[in-house]
Amino acid sequence: MINKRPTTLPEREKRRLAREAERDRKLAEKQIAALQIVGEINKLDLQPNDILILTTQWGLTKSQVDELRERLGAALAQMGCTNKFIILTSGLRMEVLRPEKPEAAAN
Repeated sequence: MINKRPTTLPEREKRRLAREAERDRKLAEKQIAALQIVGEINKLDLQPNDILILTTQWGLTKSQVDELRERLGAALAQMGCTNKFIILTSGLRMEVLRPEKPEAAAN
């Protein structure tokens, strides 16, 4: 016979509070990450037709890429940017792809 100790309400409440605290911590991390993304994008001096390329050295799952796409899109929208962006998995660096000016191409 297995003698299982009954779970008391305070223990269940502690676990619930711990789960809520973990959810709040993750939300705060996401908000901080969004602010950091905005700060990094501001450093890039994006022009209207620039394309932002974000690459990572890690392989990401589809859900991770989707979350990153959502965060980056929200950060750009918050800044009033309508720039397109590309997410490439597998070397973390940000670059700007700027179309060549027609005058420069003619020379």
